[in-house]
Amino acid sequence: MCYGNNSTMKFTVSNILTLLLVVSIYGILIFFLHGKIPDAATIIQFIRELYKTYGYFIVFFGAILEGIFLVGNYVPGSAVILLGAAISRSGELQFPLIILFGNIGLQIGYSINYMLGRYGWYHVLARFGLEAGIDKTKKKLEENDRKTIFLGYISITTAAFVSTAAGVLRMPFKRFMILSIISQLCWSLLWGSIAYFLGFAIVEIALKYFAYIALAIGIVWIVKYVLK
Repeated sequence: MCYGNNSTMKFTVSNILTLLLVVSIYGILIFFLHGKIPDAATIIQFIRELYKTYGYFIVFFGAILEGIFLVGNYVPGSAVILLGAAISRSGELQFPLIILFGNIGLQIGYSINYMLGRYGWYHVLARFGLEAGIDKTKKKLEENDRKTIFLGYISITTAAFVSTAAGVLRMPFKRFMILSIISQLCWSLLWGSIAYFLGFAIVEIALKYFAYIALAIGIVWIVKYVLK
């Protein structure tokens, strides 16, 4: 009993020290970079100019990468699409075209997931410890594919997972595409409309207080890990 308590205490102290180290490093970075990072207005103007010139291409290719399973975890495709929707409120881009190109890109990504799942990616995924999740999603698809795909497409991350499972299950491709297009279009219109009506207000707030938001997220994540 005594040994177990000491082990737990060491584990807790170790994680607390890790948290303090991360916070300290972050604080030092803020101190030295303060005043050297462009302000929110400058960054927003740069983003506007970038989207004004390459907006539809950015949304399209960002959506493709975001839609591909695992790859999307490292690409901010969702933010790219929502930024396009937000900018379209100013008239520099057309909202319907942002939704169109975003959805086409996502469907390409989902189709890649489906094909790789159907023709062998399942064995590769198992090596990442995702076999249980794939099997669980397969069972849900077998029970009610329409409900599973629609609810699974609430976010691009889960949609990539569901589309891969659909391929592993060998769901008819035509049916998969119909359900995929309808589901993604519904959620895209919802999230895109929210971004459109909020405009750049939320972006300005996020950029203005980015350092504090990032620090808060980091602390919450580490604390969650410690208490896990």
